[in-house]
Amino acid sequence: LHSNSTSHRWVFGAIAELLDNAMDPDVLASQVMIDLQFMKNQENLIIMDNGFGMTAEKLHRMLGFGHSEKSSKVIDGRIAIGRYGNGFKSGSMRIGKDALVLTKCKDSQSVGLLSQSFLNDIGAEDVFIPLLSWDLDGTLRNQDELEVKEGLAAISKYSIFDSE
Repeated sequence: LHSNSTSHRWVFGAIAELLDNAMDPDVLASQVMIDLQFMKNQENLIIMDNGFGMTAEKLHRMLGFGHSEKSSKVIDGRIAIGRYGNGFKSGSMRIGKDALVLTKCKDSQSVGLLSQSFLNDIGAEDVFIPLLSWDLDGTLRNQDELEVKEGLAAISKYSIFDSE
C-alpha cells in the first residue's frame, strides 16, 4: 500500500486524483467540497461531493486492488478519467496513511477504511479493508458478526469516529 503512494510526487496531483472520481460519468457530482479540519489531535482532509454514491460492492472494488469498471463511453458530456482502478488508492495514500470513505446511494449507506496504520499494526501481509454497510433505515447489512466487530473496532481506532 505504501509503495502505491509513491506514484504521486506532488500532493496536489494526489488531490486531483480524488477530485477526478467525483467528476466521473457514473457519479455526476455537481458540487465538491474540500475542507481541512483538526480532529483527534490531527489534521484531516475532508473531501465531499453530491454524486450518486456507491453500493458496498462498488466501494469494496474502489478500495481494493485489481478492479476497474470505467469505460470510455460518454455520459452527460463526461468521460471517465481513470482506467486502471488505482487513482483513489495512490492519491489517498500519498496524502495520508489512512482514508475513511463514507458513501450513501439510493438504497444503502456504507463505510470503508483503507489504512496503512491499521495494516502495519496488525502485521498484515495482504490488504484487508474493513467495510460495513447499512440500509437507509439503519439496519446493518453485514451478516458475519466477527466481521462487524472487527470492522467497527478498526474504524473506531483508525478514523475520526469512536463508535457506530
